[in-house]
Amino acid sequence: LQIKSPYEGIRLHGFQIMPDSSAIVADGEVAWSAFKSTKKAFDPQEARQPFSSANVSRINKAILDYAFAHEAFPMAATVANADEPARSWRVELLPYLGHSDLYEQYRKMEPWDSAHNRQLLNQMPAVYRHPSDVEESTKSSYFVITAANGLFNESAPVRIDQILDGFTNTLSIIETNRNVEWMKPEDVPLQDAIDNGLKEFYDEILVIGLADGAYASLSTEIAADELRALVSIDGNDAVQENVIRRW
Repeated sequence: LQIKSPYEGIRLHGFQIMPDSSAIVADGEVAWSAFKSTKKAFDPQEARQPFSSANVSRINKAILDYAFAHEAFPMAATVANADEPARSWRVELLPYLGHSDLYEQYRKMEPWDSAHNRQLLNQMPAVYRHPSDVEESTKSSYFVITAANGLFNESAPVRIDQILDGFTNTLSIIETNRNVEWMKPEDVPLQDAIDNGLKEFYDEILVIGLADGAYASLSTEIAADELRALVSIDGNDAVQENVIRRW
């Protein structure tokens, strides 16, 4: 089994991608079954799932670093003042992902698709690209779900003390297959996710990040009320244990 990973050595909540190895190991045991134990035959797409989890983990950490630095989570689309076009949270996170130089190149007084800013598209950080996507892709694979009572809304940044449902029960980011350039300030409105569903990269499973920095898997068959509860920060609606699968 030979899989070359750009995430060698990253620890994933008890699992670690080892240098020069294709195995995800936990306590010395090969743990592919931790991701989908019912699969008997090796599936290359399934093997990419832990690497997507590494992306989610890194993005989640950057979101939390931003939140502690600004005392609030980033908005899905940031507008510093009335004269500035909206900027995606993916752009705002660049300094927290080790891409301060790229952030400085981005012209904030111009729209994301201006002649200058479009030249930055092909410098997309690999962490925004799903491992199954082609290396040249400039499409994001990771999005937030926007909602009036969600962690990401369109009116004001959410403060840490506003997350009344608990960090472990609140959705942060989600892996989903959409045709959106990474710098474009476009995400997934909650009602759109309910009406049209969330397109997966693999077998009806989505990798998600939670507001506490952890990651988990979510079925694309999630019921509307369960998705609302997961997105909500203050609905006093507990997320059932069987809705998400924590690794």
